[in-house]
Amino acid sequence: MKNKFLILAIGGILGVSIGFLIEYFFAQKAVSRLTKEKKEYELEIQKAEKEIKRLEKIIKEVLPPPKEIFALGGEVTRVKANSLIIEVPQIHPLEKTPSQREVMVTKETKIVKVVPKSLELYEQEMKQYHLKEKELFEKEKRGIAIKSWPSPPEPFEEKEIELKEIKVGDEVSVIAQEDIKFAEKFKAVKIKIEE
Repeated sequence: MKNKFLILAIGGILGVSIGFLIEYFFAQKAVSRLTKEKKEYELEIQKAEKEIKRLEKIIKEVLPPPKEIFALGGEVTRVKANSLIIEVPQIHPLEKTPSQREVMVTKETKIVKVVPKSLELYEQEMKQYHLKEKELFEKEKRGIAIKSWPSPPEPFEEKEIELKEIKVGDEVSVIAQEDIKFAEKFKAVKIKIEE
């Protein structure tokens, strides 16, 4: 009985030892495979990074980022006593510019809302435009050089409003006197809101 127990104990120990050896062998094989895959992924990442840099260079040559910006458009996210907070899209895909800007409103800031003209006014302006155009065509036929042609009238006009009339969610265009490409806060010369 003692021999059977001893044989069983030795067999158990050998079985467990062989199991651990087999498991260690498979674990080593898996580690080796994962290490190889990691190196392959790292090489792919390096290739991708080089390709990204190459494409960025091409994009900058074909579509260079603007050196200066004096106007932005965006959505109003907050209205303060003397300023607006607006959310603006990126100016250029390869440059990180602030997405949130504070637009300072001063006494000199002109705030306007673009509204449709009355039909009567627009028709009257169109008649005057067509008369002027006809007159210039006649002069041109007679050989008179025309320096500039008139622009057709716009169907919209700007109506001055106050800051308090601007609401969160409004789309605005903002014009500044200085370069605001990277400015997070700046004074506006004009703020225009579309109706």
